[in-house]
Amino acid sequence: MNQFKVLSATSLVLKGLGFLSSSICIFILPCSAQKIEVPKGTKVEFAVVGKEAKAPMPAPMSVADFQVRLKQGGTFSLSGGDLVLAPADFGKNTTFFIAVDTLELKNGARIVTNGNTLVVFANNVVSENGGIISFREDERKAADGGQGHAGKPGVPGRLVSFHVIQKLTGILNANLSGQDGGIGGPGSLGKPGSMGVKGDAPVWIALPLPPFCECKKGGGGGGPGSSGEPGGRGGDGGNGGSGGILEFYNVGAAPIPAASYTFRSDPGRPGNGGPGGPGGAGGEGGLGGDGGGCCGGGPRGAQGAPGQAGPPGAVGSLPNAGEVIVKNLELEFIVQHIRPESPLDPKTSVFFKELK
Repeated sequence: MNQFKVLSATSLVLKGLGFLSSSICIFILPCSAQKIEVPKGTKVEFAVVGKEAKAPMPAPMSVADFQVRLKQGGTFSLSGGDLVLAPADFGKNTTFFIAVDTLELKNGARIVTNGNTLVVFANNVVSENGGIISFREDERKAADGGQGHAGKPGVPGRLVSFHVIQKLTGILNANLSGQDGGIGGPGSLGKPGSMGVKGDAPVWIALPLPPFCECKKGGGGGGPGSSGEPGGRGGDGGNGGSGGILEFYNVGAAPIPAASYTFRSDPGRPGNGGPGGPGGAGGEGGLGGDGGGCCGGGPRGAQGAPGQAGPPGAVGSLPNAGEVIVKNLELEFIVQHIRPESPLDPKTSVFFKELK
């Protein structure tokens, strides 16, 4: 529910000094409080986050304007659920942005990036066994390949840039491990061998007296079937996704202590190659030559040998693990380096390049 409070003389003084009290809202700007409670593991779409929290920050901006913007973002509180930014997509990295006065992750609530970039600014962060993860347990592996095709590559954990301006309460758990690669598809079945040729025709002559027939040559035996063709090669396994990068910044005399967060960013496991396809069946033996007159027909040819199995696909490659960058910064530095017009990633992030 949005609440509106009248600008007081005290708040005017505080704003002039570059501060805002947590209990005071700026005139005609809403102090929003959005609270979502769902059972653990329930997916919650990012679209439910209020527009006040997602409103972009202009650049350049002053420290005072920055503080007003965070107050305007209000409180976003999630209990139990998983806030999912967008589906995982190896070829697409969308940047999602939240700027609030207070961010609460209660009862194990998590933000699921699915390998998208997340940028968070918050005065206060409250985490009750909450955290940020790259992928849910049921989406830890990329899709397997179809017949003879490579498994899909795992999506990287990419980047989370998290800024705590005033206080972190509780422990924030971050797991930006890369997605596992998909398994290669099985090879195709080899083509069957060809049928053997038919045996030769019989050779015989008629006689004027009994037995009235003399067989010179009976029907020939059928030719052997050809061997089946080899099976197709199995699809290669998908590469694992690289571990993501966590930029964890706070305003204060020292960085956020290690006891206040956990971090994991393993490389995704490469997918196994698909098995080679089975060899094709051997061709049928050729039909025996026909009998005729006083000559019998020939025997059928031998069945061809089955083809060899195809080779398996290659295992995908193992990528690099991620890393965490934890630093304390001056508020003015944070404000000056806000670049909303260009998505943050490990190659373009101002913080990553300047503070690594």
